[in-house]
Amino acid sequence: MSSSRRVIFGFLLGTFAFILIEAFLFRTNLYRRALLPFSTTGSLEMVLDAERARPIRHPNQILAIGDSRMALRTWMANQLGTKYTFAFAGVAGTLPRVWRYLIRDIDPTRNRYAAILLPVDDYDDEDWEDLGNRSTDLRYLIYRLRYRDLPEFASSFTTNEMKLTAAQGILLRGTVLKDDLADFLNNRPKRIDLVSGQTRSWFGIQEDYTGVNKTMEGLSVDWVNRRVTYPVRLSAAERKTVDDILMRGSIPQTGSKANYMRHWFGKIIDQYAGSRTKLIFYRMPRGPLVRPASWAKKQTHSIRDLAAKPNTILLDEHLFDLLEKPEFFMDPLHLNAEGCRLFTEILTRKVSQVLGE
Repeated sequence: MSSSRRVIFGFLLGTFAFILIEAFLFRTNLYRRALLPFSTTGSLEMVLDAERARPIRHPNQILAIGDSRMALRTWMANQLGTKYTFAFAGVAGTLPRVWRYLIRDIDPTRNRYAAILLPVDDYDDEDWEDLGNRSTDLRYLIYRLRYRDLPEFASSFTTNEMKLTAAQGILLRGTVLKDDLADFLNNRPKRIDLVSGQTRSWFGIQEDYTGVNKTMEGLSVDWVNRRVTYPVRLSAAERKTVDDILMRGSIPQTGSKANYMRHWFGKIIDQYAGSRTKLIFYRMPRGPLVRPASWAKKQTHSIRDLAAKPNTILLDEHLFDLLEKPEFFMDPLHLNAEGCRLFTEILTRKVSQVLGE
């Protein structure tokens, strides 16, 4: 064999060996069981496993999806005496693109739930963040994405760099999990302790959690002069967060958010076409104070449009207006313990009413 042929043969053999090792590690449950708990990938996999394992004793199951703002306390909801059982499969930092694949793998037969609750910021669209280019979505979903998902998922990013990264990650999961693997190899005893020490299930984590007792009392805004009065307890970093959320300026509206919402929520709606499952949209409490409507040029209304499709329900957008006060929030985005309690009661009773008690 000539030297050039030996080089080619060696390259092909090495490539084949790499693919086999990569597949053995990352295309099976071998490494999945050792993921860093509460990392992006680890959090989503934990939530998915817990919901899959939750006993289903009757057909009136309701699944709440969302991020850290989703304030439903399922153990409270299940004590309110409705005929429905509520469960939560939300992951902090996730949005509809992630939810589409999470829901697909939690409920592949499309008959597990009477309804799925889908939170949104608003029923009208305001472009102020590039939702389509969130690189963390790939990390959350790396174990959920299949080869056949590559065209849709990779093309949904807004830059060529992220399109390529997403495609590469789906083909070779190790490119996404390499940092997690390096941490495992460098801290193996600690990682093993962390993984084996997860004695409390996702349900156990939720069971006794009521929320944080802090409030945003003392917060006020002079909207005309754009002047904020902050609660005394806030640090400089927390005050900046208030400014970034409440006082952000308007940007040119391109319709990118509407396109994102229509695509990914549309995929979830399509998944349940012809099934018994209702998809219930509702507007989350927007914050301790609400920015003036005139500050945003909302020209598209993707959620209102999607709600015209079969199997969808749009709750009253003013359902949670009474919670949009400083005393019910712990920071500019998240409800506190009392806010969560009221939110849970309002949402549970409203959902039970619209589905039929």
